[in-house]
Amino acid sequence: MPALDTLSVVNDMLGLLGERRVNAIDEPHPLIPDALAKLDTASSTVQAVMWWFNVEYPTLTPQVGTGNLIVPNDTAACDSLTQYPRLAVRGNRLYNLDDVTDVFTDPIRVRLHRIVPFDDCPILARAHIASKAKLSFQADYDGDSMKAQILKAEIAESYANMHAEHIRNAKANLLGRPSVAVKLMNIVGGRSSWQNHLLNRNL
Repeated sequence: MPALDTLSVVNDMLGLLGERRVNAIDEPHPLIPDALAKLDTASSTVQAVMWWFNVEYPTLTPQVGTGNLIVPNDTAACDSLTQYPRLAVRGNRLYNLDDVTDVFTDPIRVRLHRIVPFDDCPILARAHIASKAKLSFQADYDGDSMKAQILKAEIAESYANMHAEHIRNAKANLLGRPSVAVKLMNIVGGRSSWQNHLLNRNL
């Protein structure tokens, strides 16, 4: 399977219009900037939803001197893992909505939702993002209804594959927790070999 990277997606877009392939995305081709823009928009739109690959759980520590909690530039959203404080992203820092301040005295563990660069996304996510970008690009320059139907089917299939991978990862993360294994054991009144495996794996 050929690499599914930015260059290959741009070439797929150009191919939809019968254009020649390029060897690099910085070649002086008049359609490359719009192709890249379509890919960037599709990536941001897809990743506006929290998926298994674009959510992290770091502990942020206040900066010395300012007390600010700084978040990465690619942050889409950031939440506290506790009920309080309620947090919002203001610029490149967190804002405490309850105390009305951006000054913090203690580290806070957060759920950090990021927009991952396209080439760093998992292959199934790249496939879905690419399919949406190609349809948007094709609609602007070609409008062939048959091509559009093929691309829409590609979008549906790639979304199903990505969503299935998301569910698989969510289940793996959930079942891998010792607390869940213990609860399952209590429900059935004893340990199965599968539950023993989960418990032993996390000791």
